[in-house]
Amino acid sequence: VGDIWIWLFYLYIAFISFAVLNVMTGVFCHSAIKAAERDHEMVIHSLLQTKKDFKELVSNLFFRIDDLGLGMITISEFEKHFNDEAVRAFFESLEMGAADAWTLFASLDADGDNVISLKDFTERCIQLHGPARSVDLFALGQQNAKLRDQLKHIEEMQYSLERYVKRKAQDALQTVMDSQDHGTHCLV
Repeated sequence: VGDIWIWLFYLYIAFISFAVLNVMTGVFCHSAIKAAERDHEMVIHSLLQTKKDFKELVSNLFFRIDDLGLGMITISEFEKHFNDEAVRAFFESLEMGAADAWTLFASLDADGDNVISLKDFTERCIQLHGPARSVDLFALGQQNAKLRDQLKHIEEMQYSLERYVKRKAQDALQTVMDSQDHGTHCLV
């Protein structure tokens, strides 16, 4: 047997050993990652840390926009900073992009007083962050169903009121016609 075949055999043994070790390492890493994902405490801690970091980022953005330092953002301040590419990019990174400053400001102004406090800003950014979740869509569907029922009730009430007014107008007209037929005149 030649030296080349011996070296090829050694190379084959090294390759197979490397492949087996690679598979064993992969299986070990996969099981360790899965175990870490199932660790409830670690998941909760990670979520809380992410939320804390997010609040800090949003607070920094708030103070960057609040030019007057009053702890409130007005629409003029917001509009001025909304045109800044860094601020727009930040909102896009939060998946909170809007066509214009007014739309986003209205979304962030929870109480409708045309100013946004730090508390409102952080809470609304957290609520509006990311794509819609199934619970958001369900709540929206519930609100739409409630509004539909209210509108249907208003429509029915309007229809009843219309019938009532028509009936009263016909009664009044009939009374006038009857009084004219009996020779009495209605003075207006």
